[in-house]
Amino acid sequence: PSFGGVLLIPFPPSSFSSLVFACDHLIKQSQSALSNSVKKREMKSKRDYRGKDESLLDPVPSSLPPPLSIPFSILSLLTHVKWQLTIPPRGLAGTPQYVSGFQYVATNTQPTIQRVFDVNNGNVGNVNGFNNGFNNGVNNGFSSVQRDTSQKGNFVRSMLVDQRINSLDPSFYDCVYSVANSASTVIEQCYKDIGCCASTCCPNDAWRDKYGWAVALIVIFCILMLIALFVTLFCWLFNRSADKNQKKELLTNAGLSPAPSQPISLRNNLDDFQKMMKGFFKMTDNIPLTPNRRSNFGSAPLRYKYVDKTEYAANKGILDQVFESDLVLTTSQMSDVIADFQERVTGKKIRRRAKRKAIIGDRFRWPNATVPYSFKHADGKWVSVIRKGMAKWERETCIRFVPHTNQRDSVEYFRGGGCYSSVGRIGGKQWISIGYGCEGGGIVAHEIGHALGFWHEQSRPDRDTYININEDHIVKGTKGNFEKRMDIEDKDIPYDFGSVMHYGPQAFTNDWKYVTIETKDHRFQHTIGQRADISFVDVKHANRLYCGHICKFPLNCENGGYEDPLDCSKCKCPPGLGGIRCDRIATSTAGCGGEILVTGLWQTLTNSKIGECYWKLYVSEHKEGRMMYGLLPSIPLQTPTGKIHFEVLESNYKCDSSCADNYLEIKHTSKLEQTGFRQCCNAVPGPIISEGNQVIISSVAVERPANFTIRYILDSSAGLPKPPPAAWEGAGGLTSLLGSEAGIDNTFEKYVLTQLPNVLHTTSAQVPNIMNLIQAFLGR
Repeated sequence: PSFGGVLLIPFPPSSFSSLVFACDHLIKQSQSALSNSVKKREMKSKRDYRGKDESLLDPVPSSLPPPLSIPFSILSLLTHVKWQLTIPPRGLAGTPQYVSGFQYVATNTQPTIQRVFDVNNGNVGNVNGFNNGFNNGVNNGFSSVQRDTSQKGNFVRSMLVDQRINSLDPSFYDCVYSVANSASTVIEQCYKDIGCCASTCCPNDAWRDKYGWAVALIVIFCILMLIALFVTLFCWLFNRSADKNQKKELLTNAGLSPAPSQPISLRNNLDDFQKMMKGFFKMTDNIPLTPNRRSNFGSAPLRYKYVDKTEYAANKGILDQVFESDLVLTTSQMSDVIADFQERVTGKKIRRRAKRKAIIGDRFRWPNATVPYSFKHADGKWVSVIRKGMAKWERETCIRFVPHTNQRDSVEYFRGGGCYSSVGRIGGKQWISIGYGCEGGGIVAHEIGHALGFWHEQSRPDRDTYININEDHIVKGTKGNFEKRMDIEDKDIPYDFGSVMHYGPQAFTNDWKYVTIETKDHRFQHTIGQRADISFVDVKHANRLYCGHICKFPLNCENGGYEDPLDCSKCKCPPGLGGIRCDRIATSTAGCGGEILVTGLWQTLTNSKIGECYWKLYVSEHKEGRMMYGLLPSIPLQTPTGKIHFEVLESNYKCDSSCADNYLEIKHTSKLEQTGFRQCCNAVPGPIISEGNQVIISSVAVERPANFTIRYILDSSAGLPKPPPAAWEGAGGLTSLLGSEAGIDNTFEKYVLTQLPNVLHTTSAQVPNIMNLIQAFLGR
């Protein structure tokens, strides 16, 4: 190849020295002629210090190479090929001299600087390697050739000897350095704002001071992103594996995958059920649940934080594999669900609608009210929670859970990926999953309720009488979970807001600021979704299904009570009632509770006692058959309705979304067996009229606060007297009267704020009329 007018060709080792001599002679002759042309070229060397030893140079034109001398020896070829670059000083020939690191030697530099480079790393006789290394070294400022370590000490700069502003570019310094083992000096151009250091340009650390924190944040962010990516990937793989295991568990453990003795047709039951369920959800997605959508709250967001304590919260990862959040159905049961929906849409009534909540058919009942059970795992704490759930049913019903031995049908508890169960006895071994997040006794009792044959409470055919379904806030594709069931046993059991089988108010919501289930009577909104214990109606229904044959003689129980299958000599009474026939108030904690006769005078009931306190407000009948309106001669007998008018002025308990552990409960309907409306956060505003002649008030609290205040009077069609304000004892003067002693419900303030604007706008004599206003209030 040709370079700078010098012909380089391959040659045998025997003629190598002759050729080198000829080339050297040719170069020396051309040196003088080329020097003037090279002198005209201006070279700039700029160093961009960003943590690397780099600089910007104008390339050396290939037509004007610097004069070169390339002496070789046979001895060097026997070891490894070396070449020496000899550059005359700029003061002699006017040519910038390049040294390692793209630096150049400037004017008045002392004698020639020699550098020794290793061309082909010891590959003796590789002339092409020599040529390539030679050419690259010249064209690239020798950046691609390596320094010979044997000559390392000859070309190390020792110290800074001078510093001055560059005459061509004032933004640079000329840093003059001495060279070790040589009389030469090296001038290196450095940015002025960086400066010259002992042996080279100073490092550019300004960016570290200015942007170091940003770099650190970026590095930390990248590390966190990598960790997050790793965790996400791990969770995805784990969940994928868990989903596969979940489906396998559902298939093999949910009682749907048959034992060898069961029919082969059941083997793919789970897959068929899930396919049917997904098809059902698509079928119901665009069909309204009710003809007219209604909402008590106008789809307004909640003003309090709801905490879901139901199984729905624990089953969010498997909602697409189970029905109604925790049910694993047989294909025949799923077919009945689809048939019920088709009946509702087409209007063809095939089954009789009634007030029911348990699945129809004795084949779904456990024989002799006995449920054999076993545990798949031996975790003592986990087993203890399940035993507590079974004890809730055994304590109140004749149903018994016995260890499984050789019974054909049984229940086995296992720790699956959530909380779910089958509905009723389906034959063979069936499974109840009590997974992580399902360890509450109420949730266990809920799943056992399904195994006993109970659907969810809000699936009852008569549910539209009691609740509204807020369809606008249901997750798309899950509306089928709110369809009503028609395959439910008719046992004349009333709808129960406090049932342990009832959905929570935010089941399948697409926004946690909104509820999907609204009670038509807004006072019951904090009653639904409790998982503290099974309700009286849950117990009554179970006893009707399994224990109705035990007590042979009726006791004519009152107020929703019934013969107790555990003691047929007495009635089993709703909470708050007692006695043999449930006609008396239940026993309370010492110092609270009792029966109170309601009259035509306003009366007030207050309490702050911790424990279980029960009161019965009742209306007595006169001898002539009329209701007693007043006890004092000055109170005339008007036209009583036999109902009680009352107002809750204060309700201060530990606030809870479902008021399950600390609450004020009031039963004012004609069906006292139903759970009353519960309050624990705030008092329900407005007057309330009882449906019958009695009201049951219960205060249940295990911790403070436990305060309530209720004002009541016998209702009358002729109107009621105005409730008096609390007595003013004069403390604090008029300010106290207007502030804290103005009546138990701030009667004075309400009266003044309501009437004062009217007085001020209807007369010009404002002061006298204000006095008339106060006199009217005091004399009313």
